[in-house]
Amino acid sequence: MKILQYIYFRIYLLYSKGEPNFTAAAGLAVITISTLFTLNIITIVGVLRKIDILTSFFNKTGIYLLLVVLLIINYFLFMHKRKHLKIKDKFASENKKQKIIHGILVLLYGFLSFFLMIAGAFYKPGYI
Repeated sequence: MKILQYIYFRIYLLYSKGEPNFTAAAGLAVITISTLFTLNIITIVGVLRKIDILTSFFNKTGIYLLLVVLLIINYFLFMHKRKHLKIKDKFASENKKQKIIHGILVLLYGFLSFFLMIAGAFYKPGYI
């Protein structure tokens, strides 16, 4: 859970730059993290579908439903009863080295989420 909170915290900081008490940043961070999780799930299911482990795939309605469910779950995990402020306080005491290393890891996670989704779309079974 601490990893999820940290990813949320870094995305929250990205949106709140320049305005530390920007309340919309918490909501934007929930939308962003939910979208990333949805992309991760779609990528895994898509690759499993291509190698014939799964026989069905999400349709558009299923993807939107998954995104809405993740938005609701993440809202309660990160925003309900102002939890984002507690998460912010929890990670505010990082030193500069930790901020750089953890920031790079969160950026790598976001990049890999998109890259692996694209790579999964071009994957053809039998070529590995």
